[in-house]
Amino acid sequence: MAVQPAMTDEANTQEKTTQQEDGAVLSTVTYGAYWGFLITCLVFPVATQSTVGAKLTILPALCGLVSFTACQLIVTKTGHLVGGRHSMGPIVLGIALTWELLCAMALSAFSIQASLAMQAVAWFLWGIGQAAIFPLIGIMQQRSCAPGTDPRPTTLRVAGALAAASLLCALALFAPDPFRSFLPAIYYVAAIGCIIAGRSRGYVRELAESEGLSEDFKPLKSPKVLSPMIIGSTSSLLVCYCISRFGMYTTLAIVTVGLLAGGLGMMVIAGFSRTHLVNQAIERLFFPVTAICFFAISLLPDMWKLVPACICAFMFFVYVAFHWSFNIALARRFQIRTPLHYAICLLSPAAGMAAGWAIASLFALLGGNLAEPFVLFFGWIVAYIIVLSIAPYASDPLFETDLLDPDIKEAPVDRSGNSWERACALIAERSKLSPREQEIFAMLAHGRNVSYISETLFIAENTAKTHKYRIYRKLGVNTHQELLDCVELTERELLADER
Repeated sequence: MAVQPAMTDEANTQEKTTQQEDGAVLSTVTYGAYWGFLITCLVFPVATQSTVGAKLTILPALCGLVSFTACQLIVTKTGHLVGGRHSMGPIVLGIALTWELLCAMALSAFSIQASLAMQAVAWFLWGIGQAAIFPLIGIMQQRSCAPGTDPRPTTLRVAGALAAASLLCALALFAPDPFRSFLPAIYYVAAIGCIIAGRSRGYVRELAESEGLSEDFKPLKSPKVLSPMIIGSTSSLLVCYCISRFGMYTTLAIVTVGLLAGGLGMMVIAGFSRTHLVNQAIERLFFPVTAICFFAISLLPDMWKLVPACICAFMFFVYVAFHWSFNIALARRFQIRTPLHYAICLLSPAAGMAAGWAIASLFALLGGNLAEPFVLFFGWIVAYIIVLSIAPYASDPLFETDLLDPDIKEAPVDRSGNSWERACALIAERSKLSPREQEIFAMLAHGRNVSYISETLFIAENTAKTHKYRIYRKLGVNTHQELLDCVELTERELLADER
């Protein structure tokens, strides 16, 4: 009789593993199909360029980015998802608000061109529809991964989905004209089908009102919110320049190359790298490389401008893969079970893209030439000045944790019955220190300084200092000596209780 429970446990474990694998496949396919849909809509809009020219082409798409960003901001401030917490609400709303743009694109296949005003309305509704549905994809990704497991497979899936989306964009690039205009509808139907399948299997289940964000996760109060915003704005400026300089088809080709190379690049990093991968490392690599490429675009002949443009697109999509993977890792670490988390994480890059698109639109309407490469380089310089101005204040421990390490780190607790270690563990529990804070607190309690902590944990010294001062605040101490005195007093209390 004792064998049956063991067999039952084994069957339950196998069933749970199968469910997680199914959820991972569904969420990855959905993410890839959706990125294909988003990209083809943004850089391939209803053959407008041939009718009104490059200067006005970007205006309808700007309406979509603005409505998307506004919805994310409202969600962030109110805590209510677009379409409600009933999973069918966002799905139905997303479908209802997206068909207008799909119809406009389909009509263009029959040489029926909608006016700019009608396109703007369609794009505006499209942005609201994306705000409703996109977080559901994130919650599918998060729920298909067990907390505490290796985050590399999740990063590989996200990066693989981006690489797969490049194939969808390539299909749009090489498909014949009548069929090309219907491709975004096919992508969208595929993504919606995967979301509905995930809902039927419980990966997008109904969400209780009590489910919310962790107290430790407050991304909008972090200076790091500006990083994806600046990166998004520089990338949207590049897209506007490419549309004006090379046309829609070549821009789609640049994005396709960037998607494929960025996805494969992130897969290589996640699969083979044994070093730490943090937000700061991505930023330090992104800005110098894009600076060189933007300057090269300004100087090189037209036939060679595509090379640095593709490199910039590659860097952007590497950051996109990192950003999304890191959001999933944070949700697992803090056990966040609501799409509200993903709505908030989408706000910064969307706001940056909208800002860059708006600057380009204003410049074009004032008579400027977006195809002038020095305008592009000047826009990048402005963005980088902003980055440099906030860099000294942008260190945030939450966004400096290692993406490729396991999500949950064990706190340094009782080792071999050592009373000092037990005192540290008790203080950490009473003060409600986060896992990273517990790790750094243990080092401080053993006399380590900020430089040692920074080198050991591969984090910036400013990050280590921020952790230290948060620990001081939670413990109610002002100096390192007071921290040591606090541990010593707690140790005495433990020893007295044992007697």
